[in-house]
Amino acid sequence: MVITTANQHDLSNLVDEIHDLPSFPAAIQRATALSQDPKATAADLAAVIQVDPALTAKILRITNSAFYGLSREICTVKEGVVILGFSAVRSLAVAVSAMKMFTGGESTIFKHEDFWLHSTCSALVAQQISRLGRLPCSDEAFTAGILHDIGKIVLDQYAHQEFILAVLTMRREAKYDLGAERRTINTTHAEIGRQLGERWGLPEPLCETIGNHHAPGTAGKYPMLAMLAALADYICSRNGVPSVANIQCPPAPSNVLSVLKLAPSVLKDVQKQFPDIRLEAEKLIQEV
Repeated sequence: MVITTANQHDLSNLVDEIHDLPSFPAAIQRATALSQDPKATAADLAAVIQVDPALTAKILRITNSAFYGLSREICTVKEGVVILGFSAVRSLAVAVSAMKMFTGGESTIFKHEDFWLHSTCSALVAQQISRLGRLPCSDEAFTAGILHDIGKIVLDQYAHQEFILAVLTMRREAKYDLGAERRTINTTHAEIGRQLGERWGLPEPLCETIGNHHAPGTAGKYPMLAMLAALADYICSRNGVPSVANIQCPPAPSNVLSVLKLAPSVLKDVQKQFPDIRLEAEKLIQEV
């Protein structure tokens, strides 16, 4: 179903009315649930992913790619979990699934390749910041980066004309403005993304982060993860990897160092590493 007259749709039921929205594979849903279980093991995660042969094949291909540079070939998901870690394999599974879900509605104005490069770069930047800063939300950092803008690709596919009109408006105004989305579509990509995350059964911290990454200071129980996603979004956009081309990047989140309790050296280090991070993101997308 393609929405052509957004003014007829209320925000509270917009996602519910898009009946053909893709669902996360059952394996991903179970893997996400495992992430909330402190007793879950690497073997538990491997057993869940192996139920999906296609997902298993993609995870093994990515794991054995130059992206990870392992010294020997990994033949089973369990080996991958042991070597790469629980959160890394789960995050890869989420990334692979998300990138395969949305294929329609692409145009020269909103290119899916640009979108996924931005999302993947954001995931890697968020992950690196969380590692260097030893943040308590590090397990969710990669997934938050991959999914923070997922609402954009939903709007592009299911409200294509209205979304492109909003993008063109933002280009004329030379800035990314959620108000342009709201005036055109009666909602924003952040709100749609949060609703989609809830439909997918994603953990509450991820749903809240998706919904608040443009206003992380208003995030309720999980302001640190929302701030991390917003910071990664800003860094990638400032370094020439925006989700939408030819639009001024969003401003840096205020009070970022104090909220995340980061030393300034962490951001300097990530900035120096960004060319390599971009190359890693490009490799990951190619493998998917």
